[in-house]
Amino acid sequence: MKNDRGLFLRNADGRSPVPGTPHLSPFGDARGNPLDAVLPTTKDVVDKVMNAYENPVPVLFPRTQAAPEGARTLDYVRYLTVASGATPVDLYQFTCKDGMTTVIFGYGLYTNAAIGADIEWYPTVDGKRVLQFHGVPNASGLGRLVYPVGNVEQLAHLVQCQIILEPKQVFKWQVRNTSGAPVIMAARTIGYVDASQRLTSTKFGD
Repeated sequence: MKNDRGLFLRNADGRSPVPGTPHLSPFGDARGNPLDAVLPTTKDVVDKVMNAYENPVPVLFPRTQAAPEGARTLDYVRYLTVASGATPVDLYQFTCKDGMTTVIFGYGLYTNAAIGADIEWYPTVDGKRVLQFHGVPNASGLGRLVYPVGNVEQLAHLVQCQIILEPKQVFKWQVRNTSGAPVIMAARTIGYVDASQRLTSTKFGD
């Protein structure tokens, strides 16, 4: 069947379209016109509307704190008896695998040490401190994690955070005890590992 209206040139009634009316696709269905939302009165107004339609402003989409469909949840916890000493001790680490993205969105800390100033948790990604604004502020402007911040056994007590790991990046918890006696220290990390949706941009419209 011949469509003698001409693609995108005539409306359903056969007349030439005017601003604010829908066009027809090759299949005969009406597609939205960016001018439908306004009543243009001058060419200047039409040009502004079309420019906004063709050059959208980038919009940031937040990452979800729930594992998306197809992702694998992450929940690591380790208790360790840490001897007293000035050298940090590795509690545990996690390496993001090839072709995946890891999102860490919560953690909890525990210790039986009597004085918080005698202990420290130190989270890193590829050897560099992360969660800089978590903990007790000091002269350098970085927080120092010296107190347990949640019951690691209960999700409701975990602290929210956002750490994004790309393939082969390493997240590590280090701990230090300078109390003069062994203490128990622990850290729990929760999040997800996603191989189904690699997010290359958090913006829409760029």
